[in-house]
Amino acid sequence: MVEMPQQLREIDRRYKALKASRVENLAQRSLELIQ
Repeated sequence: MVEMPQQLREIDRRYKALKASRVENLAQRSLELIQ
């Protein structure tokens, strides 16, 4: 199996960024519902 740490790191970074933004959007929506 050929290792591709650079690509894996890029994918991991994008995945974490996507997850973070999704959590942020969810928190924002919750705050709007509360107010």
